[in-house]
Amino acid sequence: MLAEHRIAKVDRRSSKLTRAGVLLCLCALLLSCRSVTPALGPAEKKWTADSQQKAFLLATEPTPCEITNDAVSGAVPSARRGELMFSSPFLLGGQAAKSGLSCASCHVNGRGNPDFVFAGISGAPGTADTTHGFFGPVRDDGLFNPVVIPDLTTSANRKLDRGNALDVANFLRTQIAEEFEGTPPSDSMLDDLAAFLNGLTEVACPANQRVQLRPADDLRDAVDAFRASTNTALPRTPDREGYALAARHALGRMHARYPGASHADLRNSLEMISRDIANNAPAEQIEPAISALRVALIADEPRSLYTQDMLSRWMSD
Repeated sequence: MLAEHRIAKVDRRSSKLTRAGVLLCLCALLLSCRSVTPALGPAEKKWTADSQQKAFLLATEPTPCEITNDAVSGAVPSARRGELMFSSPFLLGGQAAKSGLSCASCHVNGRGNPDFVFAGISGAPGTADTTHGFFGPVRDDGLFNPVVIPDLTTSANRKLDRGNALDVANFLRTQIAEEFEGTPPSDSMLDDLAAFLNGLTEVACPANQRVQLRPADDLRDAVDAFRASTNTALPRTPDREGYALAARHALGRMHARYPGASHADLRNSLEMISRDIANNAPAEQIEPAISALRVALIADEPRSLYTQDMLSRWMSD
C-alpha cells in the first residue's frame, strides 16, 4: 500500500460502502480482537477477492525474490530484517495493524496484489484508496479514489531513487507516519526496509510464478525475527521490540492455519512461545521451543490450512 498514484477523484458518497460501513467493519474487527482465542483461518481471507481460485490464492504466493544479503556470520542480514518488517502489521500501526494488514498484504513478496479487496477501501480487485480516512486523517481527502496497487519489483513503478538512501528513508517514514498513523521507524529499521526494497528487482523476482505456502517458511520467519529481536547491536526500543512483534506475527500465521481440534496442543504451544517472547524470555528457552514444533507442524501440514484442499473444505463449512 505504498502507492503514490492518483486517478480521477469520485465523491466517496457514491461508493458502495460508505465511511459508516467501514467503521462497522472496524468495530467487528475490534470485537474479534477481544476474544481470548486468536481467530483461526488465514487473515488474508478477509482481503482476498471471492472467486473459484480463492483457495488456491490462499494456499500459494508469488515466488519469493532472491535478495542478496551481505550477512555477518550468525546475524540476520539487513535486507532480511527489512523483509520481516515488511510482512509485519506492527510496522504500519493504527487501524492497519488492528486489521492485520502489512505492507506485504498489498505488495505480496514485493509484487502487487490483483486479488486484494478490502471493504470500503478497494474499488475493483487489486486497488486501494491510499487517501482514505480509515487509516488516518492526515491524508484523508474526503474522496473515494482507489488506485491500482503497484508491483514494486518493476522499474515502471519506482517513484523514488532507491539508490538514494535518504530519499528512500524519507519516503518510508512519511508513508508509515502519514498514511497509516504508525510510529515513525528508527533510522536503523528504515535502513533495513530500504535494503529489502532495493533488492526488489525484475531480475531477482521471478514473474508470473506462484509457490506453495509452507509452515516451514513461517517457522523460519519466526526464528529470524526473534534472532533480530535479540541483536544487541540494535537499540531495544523500538527496533528489537519491533522484531519481537514480527516473530509473534509469524507464530500467529501458523496458529491460524491449524484450526482442527486435533491441533489444540500445537496451538497452545505456539501461544505459549508468543507469550514468552512478549515477556522477554531468553533465547536459550525460545529457540529450542520453536524448533521442537517443526516435526509436528510438518507432519500435520496435509491436514492444515496450508493446503488448497483443506482451505476449500474450511471455506465451504
